[in-house]
Amino acid sequence: GQRGLAETLSPHECEKLLRYVEGKENGALVPYLALTMFCGVRPSRLGEAGRLDFERDVNLHSGMISITPEVSKVNNQRNTPIPENALKWLLKYPCEGSPCKVKHFKKIWRKIRTDFGLKFDVLRHTAITYHLKMGNSLIETARIFGNSESILEKHYINANRTKEEAEKFFSILPLDEGDGKLVKFA
Repeated sequence: GQRGLAETLSPHECEKLLRYVEGKENGALVPYLALTMFCGVRPSRLGEAGRLDFERDVNLHSGMISITPEVSKVNNQRNTPIPENALKWLLKYPCEGSPCKVKHFKKIWRKIRTDFGLKFDVLRHTAITYHLKMGNSLIETARIFGNSESILEKHYINANRTKEEAEKFFSILPLDEGDGKLVKFA
């Protein structure tokens, strides 16, 4: 890719990764993936994802994640909306405590990252890039993801992704068990 541009995954790669994770450990890593890939929560057990408390910080009713200064990498409060598709993943695969509190998380996630060739921040980069490609402003995107507008301009605005890809990305939904039909939530 172009020098300095954030690396991202295609919608196909994202779906393939989610389907794989859905089939491992009864989907225990799905919340981690939904929060980092669709909501742009900073990854890792030591990052925002590891410090998040699902019951305290993730409100599935309001569709909002509260990233408190204690959780935030940059010590700032921010409220991150949960995209509709991420909400469906999180409703289907609820989480208690930290999304990283899965038995053997580090080992399982390291193997998945290796098998899929995932760089450290690629899921967050993917979320930010597709958010911008949906026509959201730099100001709004900076506020939601806790970045500066200059970082977004430098690394994300010209990423080699399209609005069509962003639409596909935000329409990746969980499959119902067994029948391959999309899960419908009331």
